[in-house]
Order: sequence, then C-alpha cells, then structure tokens
Amino acid sequence: MRNTFDPYTWHNNLYFRWTALPVLAHMFSWMTGVGGVLLFPILITVAQYLIFKVHPAVARPGFWFVTLPITFICWVKWGPFITSTQSGGIIQGVTAYYIGQLVIALFIPLIIKPERPEFLLNWIGCTITSGLGWVVLYWFVTGMQGNKVNIPGNVTIFLIYPAIALIANSASGFFLLKE
Repeated sequence: MRNTFDPYTWHNNLYFRWTALPVLAHMFSWMTGVGGVLLFPILITVAQYLIFKVHPAVARPGFWFVTLPITFICWVKWGPFITSTQSGGIIQGVTAYYIGQLVIALFIPLIIKPERPEFLLNWIGCTITSGLGWVVLYWFVTGMQGNKVNIPGNVTIFLIYPAIALIANSASGFFLLKE
C-alpha cells in the first residue's frame, strides 16, 4: 500500500475540509460560552466557504457569504434555543440546522460553474446524509445508555457531539467527492 499523505497539502483536501471544518466551527464557537450562539453561524459559513474554495465545481466561493443572514436566523431562532428549552430538543435543534443548510443550498447555483449543475445535488446529498447520520448516531448513543445523554455538558458538547458529527460528515463526504 502506497502512502499518499503529503504533509504540506493535507489541509487542502476536500474530504478533510468537509469532515473537519464544520466540527471545528462548532467546537471553537462553543468555547466562547454563550457567545457561541452568535459565533457559530459565522464560523460555519467561513468553513463552508473554505470547502467551496477547493472544490473544482465552484467558480465564485465568496458569493457564499450572502447565506450568512439565513444561517444566522436559522441557528439563533431554532438551534440552541430549542435544544435548551425542550426535552429531546437536541434532535429538533440539529434537524432545524440541517433544514436551514438545505435551504441555503439553493444559493449554490450562484457559486458553481455553469457546466457543473450536479454539484447542487451532491451538496444536498451530503447535507441529507450528514443530518440523518447525526440523528441516527445520536439515537444509537443515547439508546446504548438507556436514556437521553445525561453526561456533564462539556463532555457532551466537546466530545460526544463532535464525535457524532465527524462520523456523520465522514460518511456523507463521499457524495461531495463525485467530480
């Protein structure tokens, strides 16, 4: 087996960016405490911009920043608020996040090359697969414990949720690699 890892260009790998950058955006935003509610939409938009920047189907990745207000509204209105105020709210919050991501996917035609319309379907496939993967893995983890995740908040936010997201993004990233 040939080693294809290049220590100088690994960060430009599309699959790595799709898998890791949204999780890092989540972790960095929640490190700021309550301010993370406002910081996450900005960081996730920047993460998506960095993903688009290396994808060969994207011609104008900077146009993606027009989605920031929609991401911000979806996250602030339905994300952490639902999660913290209702039982089972984490599933509703995650679902609201992924639905918001599907809505902003409608802006993809603004950034892609005209000869690459299939990228929109690939992105939607990635988002749906990642969202379903997140929900299924969450139910699997909580089912193993026999209840909802009742672990101290920092362990949940900084260990369990990112691990679930990394697995879900890893599984969904293969749709994005279809060139």
